[in-house]
Amino acid sequence: MKKIFLLIITCITSFYAFSQTDTVSSKIDFDMLDLEELMKIKIVVASKVEEDLREAGSIVSVITEEDIRKSGGRDLIDVLSLLPGIYFNQDVQGAVGIGMRGNWGHEGKILMLLDGQETNDLLYSTTYFGNRFDITQIKRIEVIRGPGSSVYGGYAELGVINIITKSGEDLNGVQASATYGQLENSYGRANIGLAAGTKKGDLDVSFKGFIGQGQRSSADYTDVFGNISSMNGNSALNPFNINAGVKYKGLSFRMIHENYNTTSIAWYDENLEEKATNNFQSNLAELKYDLKISEKLKITPKINSVVQKPWNSDHEDYPYDVLAQKITGGLHSEYKPNENINIQSGIEYFEESGKNLDDEQNPYFFIRDDTMGSNSVKFNTLSGYTQTVVKTKPINIVSGIKFINHNLFGSAFAPRFGITKSINKFHFKTLYNQAFRAPSIENIAYNSDIKPEITQVFEAEIGYELRKNMKVLVNVFDITI
Repeated sequence: MKKIFLLIITCITSFYAFSQTDTVSSKIDFDMLDLEELMKIKIVVASKVEEDLREAGSIVSVITEEDIRKSGGRDLIDVLSLLPGIYFNQDVQGAVGIGMRGNWGHEGKILMLLDGQETNDLLYSTTYFGNRFDITQIKRIEVIRGPGSSVYGGYAELGVINIITKSGEDLNGVQASATYGQLENSYGRANIGLAAGTKKGDLDVSFKGFIGQGQRSSADYTDVFGNISSMNGNSALNPFNINAGVKYKGLSFRMIHENYNTTSIAWYDENLEEKATNNFQSNLAELKYDLKISEKLKITPKINSVVQKPWNSDHEDYPYDVLAQKITGGLHSEYKPNENINIQSGIEYFEESGKNLDDEQNPYFFIRDDTMGSNSVKFNTLSGYTQTVVKTKPINIVSGIKFINHNLFGSAFAPRFGITKSINKFHFKTLYNQAFRAPSIENIAYNSDIKPEITQVFEAEIGYELRKNMKVLVNVFDITI
């Protein structure tokens, strides 16, 4: 049992207090808006519906394109580190992961989305950071600092990071970026980014690419046994990614290709004699169609495909070459009988599989009792959810539940309930969420009796605008894992 109780008092300016949505023109000059106006701009990450930031059913922080530019950050780590409760540290094999509110979330406890696509790897569900994305291509980042399983499922146990890049309308032409960073004894990064896009009538087309070289550090690294090795030339962070999107009326298609190449002299607890590679290869695709049945009802069929080779290594002592795949089909609906009620529901079915491609080195890689001797596994999951947002004069009520049933580890539930309201310069939120961490392919492969990790979170927030560009927030939360 792990329990955390913290009180955070944050005094914020307009840095992370606002957002914009697809329905808001990208030409808005955010510098001309005061904090009260910025706080009223809509977000979508908390409940997948447009909500006032102050009344959203989660504790949400938002970073805009303008915030990123003014921060001087050169990496996603720089930008996210500015938010309360978020920190970064090193995990195995030199990878840098993320923590939130005092809990380590690197392995599948914090969901990271890029334009709606899950970027956590399928084998261990990890998130990895460092010279991976071109932050000049980002339109905004919405962060739930708290559970999101009732909306997003089994990787959103502790939080959600939703990265939204610039659309064709936002780009309206060509954008190029180049970055060079110098360390004390060597280079830090040398990257090039290119983005192009346009909108003609109902057609929105965008293309973004990013390529470069970098390294974590040029300093010496000391392992737990006191062995010292130089990271210079042994801690590569070399990104290559392509992100293309097409949207025509209600039909949209997104394709993301990534080949993120890294090296590390640190493995698990000790340094290696020679550096090892860790390559992360991903191909993500989504096709969906927003079908407007009436003014009150919208139905969205959607299909997603993920093909990955994460943590790929050719090190002679630690070879790893596993192909992971996931195909998801879903049907989602949004019903608004009036301006004060929004009901969302949906059902999804997905299949996950893992196949060991290195039969010579690891012929029995998947060691579950019922798959001994096999080099592959396959699982399937059925999930459903419903959530309701009701706005009344005294309060707003948010409620919902997500249910999943996995063919091996069984079922899990994630209910949520919240009361929110903003009144002039004051707002408050009281929230309850139950969340879960669904076991991933490798977790199941090592332990066929594994069950989902369950988390309960109670949260409360009050906020008051002291003056035009200053707001005070008090956030209390209790987390039990």
